[in-house]
Amino acid sequence: MQFVTYWTLLAFIDFLAVFLNSLLIFLAIFKTPKAVKIYTLLIINIGLADCCAALANLIIQVRMIPIGDCLVTINYGVCRILGRRFCFAGYTVMAHAITHSNTSKFLSFAYRYYILFHNEPKRTQVILVILANYLPSFTSMILYNFALASPEILISEVMKKHSYPNLTDLCVTGVEDISNPFALPLVINMTYIPIPMFLGILQLRKKILKRLEVKDYELSITTKAMHSQLLNALTYQAIIPCIYISNLVMYILEQFGGYSNEFMEIYMFAGLVVIPLFSPFPSFLFFKPYRTFFSNVFKASLGKKVKKESSKSVVTYF
Repeated sequence: MQFVTYWTLLAFIDFLAVFLNSLLIFLAIFKTPKAVKIYTLLIINIGLADCCAALANLIIQVRMIPIGDCLVTINYGVCRILGRRFCFAGYTVMAHAITHSNTSKFLSFAYRYYILFHNEPKRTQVILVILANYLPSFTSMILYNFALASPEILISEVMKKHSYPNLTDLCVTGVEDISNPFALPLVINMTYIPIPMFLGILQLRKKILKRLEVKDYELSITTKAMHSQLLNALTYQAIIPCIYISNLVMYILEQFGGYSNEFMEIYMFAGLVVIPLFSPFPSFLFFKPYRTFFSNVFKASLGKKVKKESSKSVVTYF
């Protein structure tokens, strides 16, 4: 019963993450000031990546069991209807979306830093940079799909170290050897690349703040305020991946035999897709145009409620 409740809760979180990131994309397209219109491409890029990660996890609902060189995943989602190959493809989609979201956050900071010293790049240039940034994640996703091992081999590897019952009745997918040339690029993108990216984000944030504090730096008060708002949003967005680090530690402990338990196996990827749920909130809270939008929506709904209650009281009085 608790197991079913957990996956139901996780499905709700994923659904909410899809909705919130879709809302962020809507605001980026229709509610962003012209002064930062080019930057909306980066907001949309991150929103799409997080939306994709949450939607994929909603479909596959994966539990990860890393053992030595073997990486086993058990799927509890609706993907089982279409078979283990589809579930495995869903896993690769989710993993590549997470890696792309990580590198895109770094790209957003790099963009904010770049335009403090140069003219704003053209829309086409930004799109090309986004596509170039996406290429490693996309390539690793395609390659990983060729690394799927047979369920018999995967179950055999799990049973060598664990005594889980009835694995043959479950949708078991994974790779027999993570050093396989088809699997390795995605594994590297998930484990090694995020660390220098997060360190780079902290360094860029420091440089941006230093630049904005220069008194003779020619920026209008409005533009400077907008830079600060976006920087606040990006900074809190950068703090969120600390969750990623905790999951990475769990993965290392599991993969190389340091420590293992059922909670870590379930939370390892579930924790990662909590990130898309929180990712849009910094933009909602710290970027004034978006904050104003929510304020206006709230006031409008409150006004309608007051008006409705007022009309009811008038009818009752007469």
